[in-house]
Order: sequence, then C-alpha cells, then structure tokens
Amino acid sequence: MPECRVSLSLEPDFRNVDLARAAIQGVCGDFIKPDSDGPCCPTFCLAVTEAMNNAVEHSGASLIVVEVEITGEEMLCRLITEGPRFDSTKPASLPENNDPLDVAEGGYGLMLMQKLTDRLEHDYRDGKNILTMGKNLSEEKGKD
Repeated sequence: MPECRVSLSLEPDFRNVDLARAAIQGVCGDFIKPDSDGPCCPTFCLAVTEAMNNAVEHSGASLIVVEVEITGEEMLCRLITEGPRFDSTKPASLPENNDPLDVAEGGYGLMLMQKLTDRLEHDYRDGKNILTMGKNLSEEKGKD
C-alpha cells in the first residue's frame, strides 16, 4: 500500500472541520482499497471529526494542525493544538439521561473517539496537546 502524508493547518471554525473531513475522506478513497473496512469506512472519519469539533469548541487554540499518515498497516491522524493539557484518552462514557427522547447535543464526542479507533494516544509537549488516533489497516487486525 502506498504511503501518504497530508498536513492541514486550520483556524478553529466548524466550517473548516467540514473541509478537513472532506480532505481526509478523499485521502481514504485514494489510498485505501474500496472493499476494505479500514478508515474509508465512516467510523474513523467520524472519530476524527469529533476530535476536530472538540478542538474547535474547547481548546481555545488559534490554530489546529491535522496530520494524516497512511502506512501499509495503519492510518494515523494527529491533531495538534496549543493550550492547556487535555487528555482525550481518559475513559469516557455516554452522558446520563433519563429521558431517551431528550438527547442533548454534546457529551458523545470523546466516547465516540475512543470506541471508533484502534489506537488513541495523548501527549503534551511544549504547551501543545497531540492527540493521535489510529485505524488498523492490516487484514490480521487484533492478532500478534
């Protein structure tokens, strides 16, 4: 599988999240086999979108850097934002809600990121949060 690296720098605006998501979907379509259940499936793009939405809404950063890398075995997405430490890898769960008809917006992004990725790592260096999400592309997923 060819390797690919794409880097986007965007101002924290939800319209830019839409553009970045479209770019990531395009990379998936160009570099991942269409019959693969890898990141060209909507789940990985949804996890990345949720991470970008959280960065726009909560980071306070003036710039969000999104890096996508495809190797033969994994698709990685790194989100880099300046600001206070926020570790997205801490366990999350669905918000409590007694009324299933009254589902509030928000509170699901972190849980979705954790459930829809094969790898989720956080690092804080030089005042920057670096969130790395990975999706396994190998056919031997989950085997050593």
